[in-house]
Amino acid sequence: MKRCVLTAAILASALTTPLYAAPTGIVGTVVVVGPYGDQAGTFIFSLSNQPTTGCSNNSYFEVSPTTVTDAESRRNIFATLLSAKLTGTRVDVVYDTGSFCDTMGFPAIYSVALQPAS
Repeated sequence: MKRCVLTAAILASALTTPLYAAPTGIVGTVVVVGPYGDQAGTFIFSLSNQPTTGCSNNSYFEVSPTTVTDAESRRNIFATLLSAKLTGTRVDVVYDTGSFCDTMGFPAIYSVALQPAS
């Protein structure tokens, strides 16, 4: 049952945002995940190897209604990240290396997926 739920969360985390520069992926361990700001449905997270992008604030990734317009997708991404944080599972985050930034200057993401144990 757990596998089905995680698989569904991973599949539902695909985003429908435009590509601005060069999308790339990074695999890391979730360090922080939690709500952020005043806008409902907005949260931030960081990885153990947080990358530098063309955004003004590279401390975290941000997921919000601005970058992920579907509320269910945002909830699934949050559940995937929280699961990864609690179990120590690594995640693959696809983000834009250019200027796809959220309202607070954090880099926005395209997708998040759990990485199988090696």
